[in-house]
Amino acid sequence: MSAGRRRGLRGAAAILALVAGGAAWALSGAGSDDGDWVRVTRDELVLTAEVSGVLKAERSRLIGPPGVPRVWDYKISFLAPEGSEVAEGDPVVSFDATELERMLQERTHEHEQAVERLAKAEIAQSIAKDELALQVEEAEGRLHKAQLKVEVPPELSKRLELEKSRIDLELATREVEHLSSRLDSQRRMHAAELDYLKGRVERTRERVQATQDSIEKMTVKAPVAGTVIHVQENGEKRKVGDSVWRGAKVVEIPDLTELRAEGLVDEADAGKIRVGQLVRLRLEAHPDQEYRGRVRNIRETVSRKSWRDPTKVVRLDVELDETDSRRMRPGMRFRGTIELERIPDLLLAPADSVFQSADGPVAWTRDWSGARALPLETGRHDEDRVEILSGLSDEQRILRRAPEGS
Repeated sequence: MSAGRRRGLRGAAAILALVAGGAAWALSGAGSDDGDWVRVTRDELVLTAEVSGVLKAERSRLIGPPGVPRVWDYKISFLAPEGSEVAEGDPVVSFDATELERMLQERTHEHEQAVERLAKAEIAQSIAKDELALQVEEAEGRLHKAQLKVEVPPELSKRLELEKSRIDLELATREVEHLSSRLDSQRRMHAAELDYLKGRVERTRERVQATQDSIEKMTVKAPVAGTVIHVQENGEKRKVGDSVWRGAKVVEIPDLTELRAEGLVDEADAGKIRVGQLVRLRLEAHPDQEYRGRVRNIRETVSRKSWRDPTKVVRLDVELDETDSRRMRPGMRFRGTIELERIPDLLLAPADSVFQSADGPVAWTRDWSGARALPLETGRHDEDRVEILSGLSDEQRILRRAPEGS
């Protein structure tokens, strides 16, 4: 065999070996790690919407400033630590009572003055009554003497003396009547004065008592035993030194055996949400544990996410399948998904294996000739998978990573 023929046969053999090796490499995925390849499969696609929010107690006692007359702005002076356990009657929050204590001093002094004035009036009235009563007694004595003189038989008394005795009797009678009338008037006047002073003493006593009650109310005690939760207002919790208005809520003592999730969803997803849809959520404080529940109700209005965040959201309540009182607390934040729809028998590719190009979505494959892009038509998707409408077939293998320089 000539040298040229032998060289030709060796070249042909090399080409065949290269083609066979390339085919085997393409079929087996040789030349790359198995982790680079994923399969397109038929499966069920679950469409979801993101939800976030906080846990709320179904039943709880909300505590805020007491209803104290003429007090609207309350300054927190004591606040039980969040998470602390309290018994019924334990103090949970106190408000500054400095102004009320000043008012109590004034009203106590006012009451003491009223009591002193009443006591002085009673003494003065007693002396005046005794003096006037003595005058009445003296006048009655003179009247009695005048009566005795008039009653002397005429034959035993001179005519002038008898006339004088009659005049003295008339004068004594008038004096007694006058003094008796004065005594009656004095008694009525004194009684009215004492009634007024006693009323003032009672009114000032009631004002003192009301102020003392108000000071006592400034320390709010737990109506039931439970765990202290600090209520959030515009994303912030109150602390000692903060001022709050009457009607605000500072502390919550919840029933930890029954909680719900109060969630927020984006306005764009709100129209797809229905009562009864499945919710999966994880607490930010315990992301390792998934909890399930169902949409219980959906608010009809759209609102801002918060006073800081103008994002439009719809609020809803989630009824939890179970409550973990060891881990769950009202006010804990959560994130999760609401299951909107389950669509069976779709051709699905992993989301990280579908890439965007200038001409649209593509998937990458590799064969003996090298890496090449496969144009795709995609449909619905979730976080992990994409529906493939055309461009790939069931069980086809594609690359998870796009080739370098593609």
